[in-house]
Amino acid sequence: MNNMAFIMGLGCAAVAASVAYAQADLPGEDRALPSNPASPQQRKVAGTARPGQGMTLGRQDFGRLEDTGAAAGGAPMAMEPTTKQERATARATRKAEGNQLSKEDWGRQEDSPTLP
Repeated sequence: MNNMAFIMGLGCAAVAASVAYAQADLPGEDRALPSNPASPQQRKVAGTARPGQGMTLGRQDFGRLEDTGAAAGGAPMAMEPTTKQERATARATRKAEGNQLSKEDWGRQEDSPTLP
């Protein structure tokens, strides 16, 4: 009986120790390692470099796989530049379609007379 209680106690201690070890807050595991704070000059240099990097990545269309056709393994789509007139025409077409659908009460199921 004492032997069984001793074994049960060791098992409980092992479980408690593993949980306590898993919850330890150690730098480098769950959070970043502490570092020296950047000087104002370093912050200024980094701040001026960041917009330039963003513009470069924007020109390369980096990270837009689903828009370029490359998501399926194909080559990126060739995007032709559009003029202001073409964009205005497309915008007017979309707006007209939206106005027509709103007149038809399209998509509003809770107010539809066909539902019981």
